[in-house]
Amino acid sequence: MDLLAIVQTLAIECCLKKDQPVLLGLSGGPDSLSLLDMMLRCEYLVIAAHLDHKLRKESQEEAEYVRHITEEMGVPFSSGSVDVLTFARENKLSVEEAARKARYQFLFEEARRCKAQAIAVAHTADDQVETVMMHILRGSGMAGLKGMGYRSNKHEWDLKIPIVRPLLGIWRAEILLYCKERNLTPVFDQSNRDMTYFRNRLRHDLLPSLEQYNPKAKQGLWRMSRILEADEAILDGVVEKVWKDCLITQVPQSVTLDHEAIKTLPAGLLRRILRKTISVLLHGERDIGYEVIERGHEFVTNPVGNRVELFAGLNLFLVGERLVVARKEEDIPLGNWPQTQNQTAIELVIPFYYELDSGWALAGSFLSPLPPGERFDNPYQAWLDADRLKFPLVMRPMYAGERFQPLGMSGQTVKLSDYWINKKIPRLARKNWPLLFSREQVIWVPGHQPAHFCKLTEKTERVLHLQLIRP
Repeated sequence: MDLLAIVQTLAIECCLKKDQPVLLGLSGGPDSLSLLDMMLRCEYLVIAAHLDHKLRKESQEEAEYVRHITEEMGVPFSSGSVDVLTFARENKLSVEEAARKARYQFLFEEARRCKAQAIAVAHTADDQVETVMMHILRGSGMAGLKGMGYRSNKHEWDLKIPIVRPLLGIWRAEILLYCKERNLTPVFDQSNRDMTYFRNRLRHDLLPSLEQYNPKAKQGLWRMSRILEADEAILDGVVEKVWKDCLITQVPQSVTLDHEAIKTLPAGLLRRILRKTISVLLHGERDIGYEVIERGHEFVTNPVGNRVELFAGLNLFLVGERLVVARKEEDIPLGNWPQTQNQTAIELVIPFYYELDSGWALAGSFLSPLPPGERFDNPYQAWLDADRLKFPLVMRPMYAGERFQPLGMSGQTVKLSDYWINKKIPRLARKNWPLLFSREQVIWVPGHQPAHFCKLTEKTERVLHLQLIRP
């Protein structure tokens, strides 16, 4: 095996530095043992970590053997154990998925403890092909068909520590030859022959069958993953730009997007925006299924109601002109809407400029005459007949049972509580929404409609101009 190629992979593809520790997941098998040997030969600071899954009776002996190997090599070593069968049962996971989750939880805990620059795992080209084939059978999109990367920063385990896979371009046969040449004595996990596991059936049954049609089927799948990885990188750049254009707010509990901006996107781009939003909130959670994205896509383009369930406890809320992805309504950020913490009435003397919460403000002034060419379809401004109002105006939140006479309803009134529901304003935002009153009549719901009784007419002589100013 060409050690120079490994040197270049570690430095260029994996972006590893020699003066910072790397935590290596060491099972003791041929792949991880070869990787340990290679990294030591390339003079990296390696810390080995081994997790006993307790799935086989000989697993504890293997853990002791791995410890012995690291002692002989002079490599720092840490170990742990998890009853994976119990873990799988308690978390309703397959044994394979439970083992993966337990392993990475352990590795990242150790990596944080020893301040590792990255976690190195020994996935080979064969593992890449198997992963791609699993994704093909699940009906994955391009993100799944690209398989694993040499360096992955986008995963669910840690926002700062990457996973690196230096052996991703090396086939298992080459690894076995390397072990022989270097006199390495690995542990062979007998469960790798257990055909009850999906990956093993792919490895020992499906892929050999495909090679009867094309002897280089595995090489073709591996090349496809590399091509799609490069294509996906280009698309990621496009998605990132569009996502930022659609983004209104991003906080740990929620992401708020512009509904008008996102619903006009091409279907493929819209799906990717939804997938990215979910991944952001779940810190790179993988396996976001087709059905999840399609539910979100249908809701964005043809909403029914104001909420749809997405994935892993996340919901997609339609709130006025905004789409909010969050676990519950209480997580919707109220800074998206005008809010006042004053529960008592505040008198507003014209002209006024009153600061609300989160950078919002209300302003009012008299106009005479009305500026020519003015548009009246801006919900953040209102033009009222001042002579039909009583001053000073008052600002306060809604009281229970109050009614409103919206412009265009010819004097009919509606309950403010019903009005909020029709406007898809979340319950939490309603109670502190600032309203403007003349005496006890609502004259404007800022951000929405003025009242009908004080609308402008041909007889209007004096205009009150009100503004809701956004941060």
